[in-house]
Amino acid sequence: MHCYLGMDRIQLVRHVVEQADPAARITPPAVAVTLRTIPAFERGAIEEIDTDVFVTPLPTESEFLRFVLPAGVKQVVSLLDPADPDDAAWIAKERAQLATLELPFEVLPVPKGKDRDRRIAEAVSAVRAMPRPVLVHAFLAPASGKSAAASAFAKAYREALAAP
Repeated sequence: MHCYLGMDRIQLVRHVVEQADPAARITPPAVAVTLRTIPAFERGAIEEIDTDVFVTPLPTESEFLRFVLPAGVKQVVSLLDPADPDDAAWIAKERAQLATLELPFEVLPVPKGKDRDRRIAEAVSAVRAMPRPVLVHAFLAPASGKSAAASAFAKAYREALAAP
C-alpha cells in the first residue's frame, strides 16, 4: 500500500494494525512526531497552552493522518457549534473520520450568547481532566484573529492554570 509521499495511508494502516495487535507495534521513528515540532496546520498555528494540551485549527484529513495519529493524541475536542449548520457539517465529517481512526472525539461547543462564559468554563474543566495529549480545535486557530471560540477557550484555560 502506498500513498502520495508514502505518509498518510501508511500511517493509517500502521495505526490500525497496532490497534488490532499491540504485539505488532512498529519501532517508532528515530525522531518522534509531536505537535510541539509542527508550527502550523494548513488553517493556522498550533498553540500548546498546557503540557500536552494543544489548541489548533481543525486539522485536514491529511493532517490527522500525518501528524495527529503519529503524535499519539489521546483525545480530540471540537469547539464547533452543532447548532450552526456549517459547523454541523464539519463535525459530522470529523466524527466519521475519527471513528475510523479510533480516536476519541468530543464536541464541547462554545456558542455565542449569554451562556458563552459558562460553556467555556465547562469546556476548560472537561479538557483539564482528559488524557493527554489532547487536541482542542475550532475551525481556525486562535492566532488567526478569526476564531473567537478558540481564543476565548485558550484565554480561559490559561487563566484557570494561573488561578490559585
